Amino acid sequence: MTLTLGSPAGRGTPAAPERLLYYPQQRIHADDLNDEQAYHRRKLREHNRFLHGWGVVCGFDVQPAATGAAPWRIRITPGHLLTPQGDSVTLRADVLYDVADCLLSSADPCVFARPCPPVNRRALVDDTLHLAVRYTECETRPVHRAPAGCSCAGSGDCADRCAPDAAGCQYTRVLEAHEICCLPALPRSHAAGPRDCDEVRHPAVPGVTPCPPCTDEPWVVLATLTLPRSPRSPLDAIDLLRHRRLLPSAAHLADLARCPQERP
Repeated sequence: MTLTLGSPAGRGTPAAPERLLYYPQQRIHADDLNDEQAYHRRKLREHNRFLHGWGVVCGFDVQPAATGAAPWRIRITPGHLLTPQGDSVTLRADVLYDVADCLLSSADPCVFARPCPPVNRRALVDDTLHLAVRYTECETRPVHRAPAGCSCAGSGDCADRCAPDAAGCQYTRVLEAHEICCLPALPRSHAAGPRDCDEVRHPAVPGVTPCPPCTDEPWVVLATLTLPRSPRSPLDAIDLLRHRRLLPSAAHLADLARCPQERP
């Protein structure tokens, strides 16, 4: 399995998506099938971005889980979120994450920790770190790649046309995964904050709702961590509300509408 960091191919291109048009006796190649998948994935991202927005939908609780050997270890519970690009991230099992050295332990095979050096307090502007997650992919299930069009067991022109790497391996699946990291600076997408209420009530052009801006920032902040003064002291200052962006589901909004707010 190889981890592929960064944005999946095809995201951010300004051209309109092209849908494959099939016809009888058409020859379908790997590029055609990959383009078919890319079209539907792009449409789903646009649906998520424009209709739902981005943020934490549910779960992703962050709690201290210190031990004597790992005083800065935390526990992240299962949850679901949408990234600013419209990708979905689902954590299906608890994650034990050590803030001091970025070591991660989880029964979920789709979660990775971003390689990073040990946390050095003197290198930080302040004692604050931002625990964040982003969507990523990794290729898996390798198989031996067969020669194209002929078998190398023969002789003559056919054998001469065989690729030199015909016995190489080819990955056959893409695993949709997610990566956890502690960021020393708040992502730009979070620094902007939600739209001002006056702007929502009185848009610049009445009757026109502005589209959400595109961003290349992939991270979604789960919690803001304040480091203790001693590296041997437990990390228990975890703020889930300071910079976490919430994205209530339709079911949660229906529950809120059904349950009247308690009066003081």
